[in-house]
Amino acid sequence: MSSNQKYSSREHNSFSVQFPDYPTFGFSADNMTLEQKVNAHDVLTLEFTNFNLAMLKGLKTQSPVIVNWRTSNKIRGTFYGVVYAIQRTHGVQSSKEVEIICMGLTFPMKQSRSGVLTNKTISEVVSIVAKRNGLKAVVSGHPVRYSQITQQGESDWEFLQRLAEDSGYTISIKEKTLLFRTIDEIVSESIGGMPILYQEQTFMPKFSSFEEQTLDKFTPLYGEYLESPDLPNNSFKITRGVDPIKALSFTSTESPKNKQQVRKSKPDPIFNQELTKAVSNTAEVSQSSAKAKAAKARFNLPANFKSQGDPRILPNSLVEVRGVMGDADGYWLVQKVTHYLNVNGVYQCKGTLLSDGKDQNFRQNAQTNSQADAPSVNIQAKLKNQSATKNKPSYKKPTILFTNGKATTSTGRWS
Repeated sequence: MSSNQKYSSREHNSFSVQFPDYPTFGFSADNMTLEQKVNAHDVLTLEFTNFNLAMLKGLKTQSPVIVNWRTSNKIRGTFYGVVYAIQRTHGVQSSKEVEIICMGLTFPMKQSRSGVLTNKTISEVVSIVAKRNGLKAVVSGHPVRYSQITQQGESDWEFLQRLAEDSGYTISIKEKTLLFRTIDEIVSESIGGMPILYQEQTFMPKFSSFEEQTLDKFTPLYGEYLESPDLPNNSFKITRGVDPIKALSFTSTESPKNKQQVRKSKPDPIFNQELTKAVSNTAEVSQSSAKAKAAKARFNLPANFKSQGDPRILPNSLVEVRGVMGDADGYWLVQKVTHYLNVNGVYQCKGTLLSDGKDQNFRQNAQTNSQADAPSVNIQAKLKNQSATKNKPSYKKPTILFTNGKATTSTGRWS
């Protein structure tokens, strides 16, 4: 079957759970819920009706976990992560419900640090942080080299999020590779191979046929200036600064409306937004910061959706909406998504999408990023050619150390 088809079976999906510390045990979960959001750790919740109590005592924070799932269209998804917490319900019933909450491989990046990196670009700093957390990095070049970049009491994850925010780039994790790239690159790489969310214009009850529409509900919100703490707004981005040596002041202004937009119709900004946290000491840094902030703010029109499940619906990736008609049909950027799959094979997604305008798609084919100050990186080719990322994340089994007749067991680790 085609991987981008408009119809899919609501059932006949499956998933499996593995705890590598206990390879001989089989685990059958009742439900899995995977919550993914831009700038947040992936959180997976596994629900069990009955769970081996001996194993339950053995599982610890950072115990490795692998979840594989597959759709009826043979599209596969994999979650690599670690146990975060365990919740067990106590009651008079014979079955005891257990919830195991897991986090993705960004969990070790909660470690706080302080330090100064000198004469580095943001892209180079991202590669250094990824390496010290056991991750490979695929980064897009950044035009500005800083005399120093300081990490003061922040966790590595908070540090990376700040760098992405300051530079206008995005950060995401694919298996054990950290991707640091621009919005324009995400758009160019996604066009042509994205999931299609299709809605029929005739009413058809759910589960009434073997294959049904992939989009169940779609609710867009349109406005020329929308404010939300989780979303960017359509305003001119203004940065200011002073060169302390030459005693010169400078200002840079950029609009989210630019030639890279996906949709044909986009309103002009109404207000100005002074980026007071983006303090620059050169005109080059000021202009680069304003341009990056404006590019990232381009996708500011939200829509809530509910659809059949697809592992390719990930934060900072594109989907194509069809059949809704009007201004909604076209490309949308995923801001957050929740994947829900139960033991009966029913797989659903819901979340929030973002658009940079209305009307039909302006860009129909993949394009390379033409911005001179943000060199394009073909992420798909880079991942394919990067030998370290061809293999799945490796796992180091737990070890038993005997000291003075006492046995100490270490927890297995991803490496």
